[in-house]
Amino acid sequence: MKHEESKLQIQCVNWFRLAHPKKLIYAIPNGGKRSYKSGNRMSAEGLTVGVPDLHIPIPNESFASLYIEMKSPKGRTRPDQKEMHTKLKELGNCVCICRSLNEFMDIVNNYLVPLKQ
Repeated sequence: MKHEESKLQIQCVNWFRLAHPKKLIYAIPNGGKRSYKSGNRMSAEGLTVGVPDLHIPIPNESFASLYIEMKSPKGRTRPDQKEMHTKLKELGNCVCICRSLNEFMDIVNNYLVPLKQ
């Protein structure tokens, strides 16, 4: 993951854990440079190209869970990511692209609102 996206993801996860301490969020570390051997091993273990960066495995009234793809303000979604986002949506998940902490907070709070009623 690019440094700018990494910094943003850290901010978002820190905010989430403070704002929603009893709820679960976790990273899916698909990015990063690896050796050929390490990459093959991780693929055999289940690493899947295009899976979004963060997952909140909490259903709401409309979706099974929330996946969030972190992008810098000018970052672009790759074709493999778009394909995976489509698959995840077809399986009943909400998938969002996030480019700022404020956007992340809005996405999460709007997703979790039905749970507060």
